Amino acid sequence: MSAQKLIDALNPLKTRGPIPKDGVAPHQYTFKNRWSLIGTVCSGKTTIEALLVLAARTLSFGVRKFYCDIVENQSTIMDDVSNLQRGHFPAKTRAYNQYAMEPGLLLYWDEMWSNKQIHIPICDLAGEDLMLGQKGTTMAPGPAAYSAAKHLQEYVQESDGLILVAPASKALLFKNDLQIECEPSDIAFDPDVNLARIFGGIIDYKRTHSNSKPLKGCVIMVSKWDLVEPYAVEMNMDVMTEQGRERFLEICFPFTRMKIKAMERVFKTKVLFVPSFVEVERDGHGNIVYWDQKTKEPKIKIGENRMPSYGMGWMADTINFLGQFAV
Repeated sequence: MSAQKLIDALNPLKTRGPIPKDGVAPHQYTFKNRWSLIGTVCSGKTTIEALLVLAARTLSFGVRKFYCDIVENQSTIMDDVSNLQRGHFPAKTRAYNQYAMEPGLLLYWDEMWSNKQIHIPICDLAGEDLMLGQKGTTMAPGPAAYSAAKHLQEYVQESDGLILVAPASKALLFKNDLQIECEPSDIAFDPDVNLARIFGGIIDYKRTHSNSKPLKGCVIMVSKWDLVEPYAVEMNMDVMTEQGRERFLEICFPFTRMKIKAMERVFKTKVLFVPSFVEVERDGHGNIVYWDQKTKEPKIKIGENRMPSYGMGWMADTINFLGQFAV
């Protein structure tokens, strides 16, 4: 079975971001670099990380001569992927850890004359750690927690690449500041302002520290797209198209888009825009089905082969993009 047929069988939304005809492209060198997930509180960072691993694992079964592996380190990434397949979203990353949650994604390609591999540690910090100390933030953890968060921020500043998570569900898309989901009360109301401040801090660090690692690549992941898609498409902001993605970012995340454009100019950074979504169960009236009415945890829609319904093609595009940075 070809990679595309495999995806078609697993994912009914196959028109949303098909993978390239050749599957996952081979690359030339063994390489290790650090990619960090950047986003505010509850923006879907851990879910995206789990989806990337799930997509890589699925591709390794369906694409000839492509393999992957995971080094869990301090993370629980295999539990997160397993929970997705059981219909549960991963638990929120705990704030103020003494260490970074950083599973290593190992990607391998067998070629005619040699075997190639890429080791990509993906650093996932809690939004509280990333937001601490930013303007408009009133978080007040104890001294030990503050010290731990600042140490983790310094760790992220030395990343080789970033995955920016822009939560579509929090976007100021509607009149009267109506949002499907809201930021916590102890940070700025606008998710664009919060994301731009985190992102801008990293850019400023790299701009002013000549010995820091260059920022080689950046993925802008529009998360939770399924929650706003019916409304955004009517506003000509369909992120499944390049024009719609640009319009969505320029209207809903303008400060973030401004900094991305400046980053491209200053650092010559390669950029990829992709949406991310996980479909949830809905009843006959279109209402979300929850595991528990008290916790309001949505039930993920599970298809054949215990696979959640998600944008696998976009995750495959992201894996291709990450693989470009072997040197």
